[in-house]
Amino acid sequence: MNTEFEQQRQRMERRQKALALLVADVRHLVAQPPASVEWKRTKTDLVEMIYLAWGTYELTDPYGRPATQIWLAKRAFSAVGLALPRSIYNVIWKINNRLNDHRTVLRSYL
Repeated sequence: MNTEFEQQRQRMERRQKALALLVADVRHLVAQPPASVEWKRTKTDLVEMIYLAWGTYELTDPYGRPATQIWLAKRAFSAVGLALPRSIYNVIWKINNRLNDHRTVLRSYL
């Protein structure tokens, strides 16, 4: 019988695995040459992926320093051949303040 604690632990493990996959995808994406990747989701989804990956502090720039959100965004948007939103911070604010979290990018990795 699964206790509530065990269920919570399993949810956290699934979330950590999903986040690790997301970080690996962003790491791969920022390493690609400009306009070499086909992107089928929204710009908001791409910004959310960048934001979640940045929050893990696992990604670094070419000098080995922690990657900034702007650096990641420029590289990712370049790889998919899209224009960078005017303010990714405004997009991130909207993502963090949306009422419905059923459409999160991380949920698609779960």
